[in-house]
Amino acid sequence: MNRNRFGFIRNYCKSEKSFDLKVYFFLFVITVLGFYNISFFIHPLKWDLIDQAYPYRYFIGETLRNGDFPYWMPFQQSGIPVCADPQGGIWYPIAWIFGFFSGYTIYVISVEFILHIFLAAVGFYLLSKTLGLSKWTALIIAVCYAFSGFIVGNAQHLFYIISAAWIPFALNSYLLLIKHKKIRYAIGTALFLFLLTTGGYPAFWIILFYHIILLFVIYSSYLLIKKRFREFGTYLKLNFIAAFVYGILTLSFFVSIIYNMDQVGRFGIVSLQDALKLPFSPQCMISFVSPFAVTGNMDFFNTDFSMANAYFGIVAFAFFTLYFFQKKTKISIIILITGVLNLLIAFGAYLPFREFLYHYVPLMDFLRYPSVFRYFVIVSFLLVTGFSIHIFLAEKNKRIFYVFISLIFVFIITIIISRFFGYLNLKNLFLGLAWHFPNEITILQRLVFQLALQCGLLLIFLLIYRFAKIKVHYLILFFVIIDMFVATRLNSGCTVYYEEFKSKDIRAFEKQNFVQGFPIPDNPVTECSDSSGSYKLFWRNLSMFYKRPAFDGYNPFQIKNCELLKDNYYGFFKEIKKNKLLYFADTAIFKFDSITAVTKGRQGMVFIEDDSIKIKNRPLTKKDISITSFSPVRVTATTDCNDTALLVFQQNYNKGWIASVNNKKSKIYRANLTFSAFILPPGKNEIVLHYYPKSIVIARYISLVSLLTILFLLFFIKFHKKKKQKLISE
Repeated sequence: MNRNRFGFIRNYCKSEKSFDLKVYFFLFVITVLGFYNISFFIHPLKWDLIDQAYPYRYFIGETLRNGDFPYWMPFQQSGIPVCADPQGGIWYPIAWIFGFFSGYTIYVISVEFILHIFLAAVGFYLLSKTLGLSKWTALIIAVCYAFSGFIVGNAQHLFYIISAAWIPFALNSYLLLIKHKKIRYAIGTALFLFLLTTGGYPAFWIILFYHIILLFVIYSSYLLIKKRFREFGTYLKLNFIAAFVYGILTLSFFVSIIYNMDQVGRFGIVSLQDALKLPFSPQCMISFVSPFAVTGNMDFFNTDFSMANAYFGIVAFAFFTLYFFQKKTKISIIILITGVLNLLIAFGAYLPFREFLYHYVPLMDFLRYPSVFRYFVIVSFLLVTGFSIHIFLAEKNKRIFYVFISLIFVFIITIIISRFFGYLNLKNLFLGLAWHFPNEITILQRLVFQLALQCGLLLIFLLIYRFAKIKVHYLILFFVIIDMFVATRLNSGCTVYYEEFKSKDIRAFEKQNFVQGFPIPDNPVTECSDSSGSYKLFWRNLSMFYKRPAFDGYNPFQIKNCELLKDNYYGFFKEIKKNKLLYFADTAIFKFDSITAVTKGRQGMVFIEDDSIKIKNRPLTKKDISITSFSPVRVTATTDCNDTALLVFQQNYNKGWIASVNNKKSKIYRANLTFSAFILPPGKNEIVLHYYPKSIVIARYISLVSLLTILFLLFFIKFHKKKKQKLISE
């Protein structure tokens, strides 16, 4: 019996499943080590991740732990329906888990960052295997993907990283649906697309949908040409199932957007100028061999640091080049063409392709930044590289020597020629100057420095491959890891983390200064500036940490009327923000009059959109207000006034707000273009303001129940499959 047991263990250790588990563990270790400054909480992440993504994650966690759902955000731009922000992460289950169980800190946001890079690597490994690549090839290009120029370059954009985590899983599930025609893959595709939609950046799931539609058309045409009508019917049915499941999972996400669409300024077509802004310019193609070169002098590259890096490894680039000298499969040719087309689009205004999409393809006029297309370039080129490595491992093509030697020769010639154009200072670069950011290194110096490193790496690889008896897949994997680690380290100071700050210091500041719970706001709104209380890397969106209902904030998601008031009538806005969150009006005027607002606007003046309100325009002799409880979605207060009065709530008007006075529902009016107000009878009153957008709440419960049901169903299918396999084996 013991012999049988040990035999089972031995067979399991040799099985494909056991190898996959080892790969997952290996990828986890590699991810942790490659981003060790983040993994071990040495340095904090930087730029947008800290001053935009992190405050929102913190708010989600605080609200959930308070027993509420974060439909409304009172701490920014005079209150916004944050549930409708496509980048808010409000509907993303991973954010719920971290937020509810641990709450967000500078450490937790780092863990989430590392988790998604690990998931990205695992997803790309599975996708590569599904495309027919060997397990070792899949592992090699998964490592390249985890440390690619997209991951490193866009590390500050958490929503980009989340997109990179789930796109490979979604593609993998859809390819398995095509291959096996099983309902579990239709459900899996919908689930991963749901995670991508709720957690990622909108441009990526929109672009991915077009890739999937193209794949659907190509495969459907193939089935119809081959007259495999029954198979086509099954395939069509599974696509409908995937679309339906995706629809119910994302119901709350899209309902919240539609519900608030008339009030939010960001929903809509962007200008052509914005659509062409921040391309992956032709100059940025230098990052294919030297990502370090694109960490400065951005005027030359005509884009941002984060959008200029498309590196996927110099060893991988060598095998990508070798691909053109080896036999090719049809699927690899299709993937290559897809990558080239995405590259042409990513160039933005340099070529007409992005402008063509803007004018003639639905939803493409909603997207900014052509450089987002470079993600699909990297994915395509890496998969093509995988096909090249796969064939090389099988056939040991000797042309690899010519490719490597050619690259080394080109790099050396470039270094020699560059010496005539200026002082390279290579010694100081090697000794430390290149490893810190910011620095005063020129593009040429950065390029030459990294090309020198690449030459050494390729040369050592060739020598070991030629003279040492090492399994070639081990050798490729080892050099890929060294290559990607070095490239990541060189660029990390620019695009991944703040070298000048320590995570432990930031965490100590958080413990001492960030407010717990939701204290009752008692200061005038003008004192609640979004930038007050800054510290080192914290300099905007701070009101979410300090729990102050603020009038400003950094977020492209904005209420149209609020921006109109601030931009066109700032003098009047400056007066009214001297009031507290709740205040009594002393003058009520029917309809907004811009001349009166500009010339005579004062602190207690309120413009109302409804002429049915009858308020005496005289100061109240008694006007006491006391807020008794406060949370993002619910405010309670008691008031005492000597006459019928108009109470103003300095949060943006939204149809989801419900006001009750003495347990009776009270109509909310739009006040001063963008705020809310309602009538109070004379005497003492108990007030409850509750943000309850009914259609969004219903959609939320439908989506949540659907998600739990689908997870249970997938678990049941997996368990049933294992049980069936066990019975067959017995």
